[in-house]
Order: sequence, then C-alpha cells, then structure tokens
Amino acid sequence: MELKPGYKQTELGPIPEDWEEVELGDFLDFKNGLNKAKEYFGYGTPIINYMDVYKNAGLTTSDILGCVTVTKQELEAYSANRGDVFFTRTSETAEEVGITSVLLEDIPDAVFSGFVLRARPKKPTLSDNFKKYCFSSEIIRNQIVSKSTYTTRALTNGRTLSSVVLPIPSDEREQEAIAGALSDVDALIESLERLIHKKRQIKQSTLQELITGKSRLSGFSDRWIAKPFAEIARLAKSVVDPRTLTQATPCIEMENLDQGSGRLLDYTDAKTQVSLKVQFIKDDILFGKLRPYLRKYLYAEFDGVCSSEIWVLRPVGSNIAQFVYYTVQSKAFSEVVSLTTGTKMPRAEWSIVKAREFPIPPTPEEQEAISGVLASMDSEMDSLASKLAKTRKLKQGMMQELLTGRIRLAQPKQNVVQFRANEEAVPTPKKGHNSAINDAVIISVLTKKFGSENYPLGRKRYTKLSYLFHRHADGRTEGYLEKAAGPYNPSTKYKGAEKIALSNRYVRSHARDNFSGFVAAEKIAEAEGYFTKWYGDDCVSWLEQFRYKKNDELELLATVDMAMLKLRETGIQVSVASVKQYLHDAPEWKAKLGRSIFADESIDMAIKWSQQLFES
Repeated sequence: MELKPGYKQTELGPIPEDWEEVELGDFLDFKNGLNKAKEYFGYGTPIINYMDVYKNAGLTTSDILGCVTVTKQELEAYSANRGDVFFTRTSETAEEVGITSVLLEDIPDAVFSGFVLRARPKKPTLSDNFKKYCFSSEIIRNQIVSKSTYTTRALTNGRTLSSVVLPIPSDEREQEAIAGALSDVDALIESLERLIHKKRQIKQSTLQELITGKSRLSGFSDRWIAKPFAEIARLAKSVVDPRTLTQATPCIEMENLDQGSGRLLDYTDAKTQVSLKVQFIKDDILFGKLRPYLRKYLYAEFDGVCSSEIWVLRPVGSNIAQFVYYTVQSKAFSEVVSLTTGTKMPRAEWSIVKAREFPIPPTPEEQEAISGVLASMDSEMDSLASKLAKTRKLKQGMMQELLTGRIRLAQPKQNVVQFRANEEAVPTPKKGHNSAINDAVIISVLTKKFGSENYPLGRKRYTKLSYLFHRHADGRTEGYLEKAAGPYNPSTKYKGAEKIALSNRYVRSHARDNFSGFVAAEKIAEAEGYFTKWYGDDCVSWLEQFRYKKNDELELLATVDMAMLKLRETGIQVSVASVKQYLHDAPEWKAKLGRSIFADESIDMAIKWSQQLFES
C-alpha cells in the first residue's frame, strides 16, 4: 500500500514522519509492588490498589481509598510519585492485564500494591495527560495481551512490558492536543452517566408514587382496590423439552436478565441442557427468582424460551402487562420477594408472593396511563444509554485515529491533514452575543426569506431550515434532538430565541386560514445586518435553494443527514441500509420508515443530497 505524504512505514504500520517509535523500557523503569499480610491493611499510608488502576485512567487523591502500614524502607522502595504510570500485573483474563493509570498529583507517602507494576519515567518523554490514553490504544493493548503469560491466571511483568513498542508525537504540544480531545469525550461520557443516574432516580421515585396510588394522574379518581398478586399476574408454566430447540430459538438464560432495562438485552443460542425450558410470549414479564439474579427483570418483546429458574409472569384478566412490569419494580414487590427460602441458594417463593396484596387501579385505562408515563421515562433513559454507548464507541474510534497519527491535531507540517479543518475554517459568531440571540437572528432572516402574509413561516419549517443552515455555516448540530418531526432544537422555543426575535420586533406572530407562524416585522433590517456581519452574503444566497422544497422534503434531508452524522461518529459506513437501521433504532424516528417519503429511493436521494451540500 502506498504511503500518504508525510508518513513513514514502521513495524506498527504507517505513522507520521515526525513521530517516534520507542520501546517502553527506553523511557520507563518498571518495579513490582508491595505485598504484606492482611493485618497491615486498613490504616496507615495510602496504597494504590488493583481496582484503583483498573477503574481510573488518571489517579487523584479521591480515587485512592486503601491504606496500609509500612516501614520507612518500604515507603522509599514502593513510593508513588506524580507522573508514575501503574499497570495491572495479573488477572483472570489476559484482556484485563496491563490496564494503566497515571498518578496526576502528588500524594504524600503513597505506595502501590503487589497486584500492579509501577512504571517510573526515566526522562520526560510523555506528558502526564497523554499517559492517560496512549497505553490504551489497540496497537498497545494487542502487544500487551499477546506478550502476557497464562497458567492459572494471566500475568505480565516489567521485562515483558519493556519490549512493548509505542508510537508517540515528538512534540509535547501534539500530545497535549490529543489528550485534550479525548478528555473532552470523557467529560461527555461522565456527564451522560451522571444524567442517566439522575433520570433513573427520578423514575424510581415517580414509580413509587404512581404505582402505589399516592399520586394520581389527572382525570382519574376511582378508588384503588387491594388484590393478591395472583389476581394481578399468574405464573406461565408451559415447559418444552430442550432437545426440541433449534439454534435459532431465542433463549433467555439467567445472566441475560438486567434490572431496569425495559427490554430484552440479549439472547444466546439455545443449547440442549438437562434443565427444562419455559416458554414465554411477547409482553410477558421475566423475573429472576434465584440469587444472584433475584429482583432482576425484563419485558419480553418477542416469543422465546427461558431458564426454569426464571418466573414468567402474565397478566390476569384485564390487567395491563406494562403495569405488571412496573409493579415488580416497586419497593413493595422487592420486599415480598426478599422473604426467600433456602440457605445455600436463596430463592423467591411463589406461595408467599402470590398471596401478598398490592393496590391496583380499578380500570385498565388508569393502568395504561401510569404505564405510559413510566414507559416515556424508560424511553428517555434508553435514548441516553444509546447515546452513551455511541459516545464510548466514538472515543474508541478517536483513540485509534489520534494515537496512531492518522488524524493530526497539532499545527501540522506540510501535507498533514488538519483535524476538523472545515469547522475551524468557518467564521463563527462567538463574541458579543449568546446562542439565543444568534438563533433569534437566524429565525428572523429565515422568516424574511420564506415567510409571507399568506404563508407565515411555521415552527416545523424553520426548525428544519435552521438545522440545515447550522450544518452549512457552523458545521455543527449541537442542541438538536431526534424528535418525531425530525431534528428539533427545543431551546429556540424554550430558551429565548423566539422571544428575542418577537420582543426586538424582528418578527411578529401571524395567522391566516390554516397557516400560523412568523412574518417579518418593522425591525427585520437590524436582524439582517447582524446576519450578514456574522455569516456573510453567501449564506443568504445558499438558503435560496430551499425556497420551493416541501416540508416533507426538508424533514427527509435533515433526518437522514443527522442519521449520517451519528453513523459516522460510531464508525459505521453510511448506506441506505445503515440509515434505515438507525431510524429503526431511534424511538421517535422508527415510525418514519412507514411513510412513502422515507422509501429506499428517497433515503438514497437524501444521502446524495446531503453529501452534495455538506461534503463537496
């Protein structure tokens, strides 16, 4: 394969000409950690343990929870200094050996345990921030795993790690730029994890209020009835001979259960096992009755079979399956299944559970309404979890590109590709106003260009136009969500942009016949002046191509374009099939596939249209 200009061939593959290829032993000095008897732990000086390293790419004081009593000689021999890199030394699997963490601050008298290796820099080759990531690239991990040994446990050592070859930028500024980009993604991942945790707590609190009748939804006032659980749901016990199962039979084993997912997470190939299999059907609730899977559950979305150690719950009478699903998530249900039998392997006892009374709405309509509220919250968490998974995958892709030099971030030499060059080349209106004012000006100019007394510019149309404009002018789509009508930015309505445009008299509300929206007002020229100053006349001309496009066409283009961006973030090749799959997996976009405007040939046309608009 022909090398790109500015790159050289190495044993690790092509890397930039101004990068180096070095063995870890050339600049790191390895040492095994401290081993002491159990009675010395729990008090004394801080000690960096295996899990501290495994869980944290960068270590600070708050990450180190263990303590150990050491002698003065041990303190000197096993010291931990800022900039030291720690490698996990041994594990059950080779994939968990050689995981790294860098100490990012001075911790007086800290030492490290015998389950990790300390790598102390001999010379300042790497920046501390770069150390958080450079040992985790696929190139390095493959070397560490392949060089590790395995008898009863996987093991690595300083001599083996010293022979691992690392590609590094010779300029520390580029190391810092790479670390900064990956740190930004880490910050997004952490914020999503916090948000999901917060949403989960809110959902659980709401569930306890609604599922017990402490809080009632509007429109419902009938008295709730306490019923034994056996009158709410029954055990389905249709058993099958495992020898009749095929490799294609969806089979839920105990380990496939997961608390709070609201969906089947996975299924394994059915195997001929001694234990009987229980049939379940769509909309059944599967509940683990045996520890450690007790209180774990999922909602069946297709027919299949499951382990006989899983309860298959099916609604009785007119009770709603989703309401039963949320009932088993309640504290009251959790308390009753805690009344387990057995000592070696505790399990829930159906005779106890079926007799326990639970309050229940008297009508299916109220059950459906409660389930709808909770399902909406689950859907939001699923969407956030999907975004989190995509962001993690995006980070992995970025690491492979950045840590091998395929994409450059620092000031490049000639012929080196500038990362995100299109974004950096676009003048962005950052100074002197905030995003709400910026969006108010854009809304106003779109209104002047596309609205009239007879046909005022509606929110649905200007939302799609503003999305496409931001893609063209800024190269960004921050704030746009995957809503039923396509990409939608709620901040324009709820955070002031529309209000600013109205109060500044750039636009005014107007309705005629069946049309309502905005038309230009007396101070529209002021908004146009700002727009031209920030974006230039060319952007005004660019908008003209959409004048006669229907709303459905704009929705198609904006939706497909946003799907293409998300696919690229996760490293998936854009095609009609992958776009359709993305739409199918997006909760609010799945229904679009049933519309003629989203037929295969239309999606293909939109892909090419997007490429012409934003990639040429």
